Amino acid sequence: MKIKINPQNFIVYLFFFSLNFETLNTFNFGIDFLITKITVSLLILFSLLRYRVFFSLKDYSKYFYPIIIYFMLLVVVSYLNRNSSSKRFFNVAVFLNLLIFIILSNYSTTKPNIILKGLFVFAISTVCVSILYFLGVESNTHLYGRHAIFGGNANDIGIKLSISLFILLSIIFENRLGLRKTRYFLFIFFPFLVKFMVDTGSRVAFVSFFLGVIIIFILYIKNMEFTKKVNLLILGGFLTLLAVVILLKNDILIKRLHDVFSKGDFSNRGQLWSSATHIISKNLFIGVGETGLDQRMGASPHNVFLEVFACTGIIGFLIFIIFFSRILIGAFKKYKYQNELLPFVLFIPVLGSVLSGQIFEEKIYWVIFAYIISNSKIIVKVENWLDNSKY
Repeated sequence: MKIKINPQNFIVYLFFFSLNFETLNTFNFGIDFLITKITVSLLILFSLLRYRVFFSLKDYSKYFYPIIIYFMLLVVVSYLNRNSSSKRFFNVAVFLNLLIFIILSNYSTTKPNIILKGLFVFAISTVCVSILYFLGVESNTHLYGRHAIFGGNANDIGIKLSISLFILLSIIFENRLGLRKTRYFLFIFFPFLVKFMVDTGSRVAFVSFFLGVIIIFILYIKNMEFTKKVNLLILGGFLTLLAVVILLKNDILIKRLHDVFSKGDFSNRGQLWSSATHIISKNLFIGVGETGLDQRMGASPHNVFLEVFACTGIIGFLIFIIFFSRILIGAFKKYKYQNELLPFVLFIPVLGSVLSGQIFEEKIYWVIFAYIISNSKIIVKVENWLDNSKY
């Protein structure tokens, strides 16, 4: 793999590396998300030098327009529902994530593998964070014994660990970056990543990882020779056994998983979902905006579909569904036409977060969206060629 370090590439890789250090209180400045604020600012500033390329809406218009329209609707509805307890009608974090989504998607047009290389850098930074966790650097324990680092959210960290494991599996097996056989040494870090993921107590992260590994080995081995299939199944069995052994030593995650399957306990999410459903029933058409949601609930519903419906009503919900379904179809097409499994597998933790958490203010999800739609022109050409070859 050749990584040409020009200033723009360096900024992109620096941004990806920084995603695991968002909550680090650098130099005790007391500024939230200082590191990523710096790297995002640099990314945007460098992109402005070629704004016609990096801020273009042309090549990926069917993805960009729905989410931009949704955001504009969200701002308008939030503005109309300003109140004494919530006046923030323009969500800067979401706006910046949309810019990141647009910039990276367009950058992939000129540098086809730039996002995959960036994801690899992100996975390496996750390895670094996992090692720091084992060394006890800036590690902390949340309520009910769940572990995190840099004061971050345990669920968010768990999801990032799950995503990084998928990325490393893809780097090793799909090897689209053309690494040498030394890439197999990446397996050395898997116990650190799996152990930290389990220690976060994140059910979504663990279930996503378990389902993703199953899908990877089912889809990846179907076209392999028999000997390679046996070797891969042995490796898959080892990874599954590793995860199970680590899980059995973690009473917190076992209890949380047991509560879900035996009691239907989603950590009070049921109450939040009920409150969001009530708001939707009273504001079906255009919703109450983020300001109205803050006033009525004071917290996220921990379900993106419910949040979208509550904030922007059925109009915004349908617009968001168009965007989200196109991303999903894009992931499927990448596997179907380019035999690229990673985008499809990464959609598993994304969907888990959509159903039980939040994605709008988390940068990693918008990076994944950009990766999924990157190089979609190639897929269109393949589709057209297949259609023409039928006649």
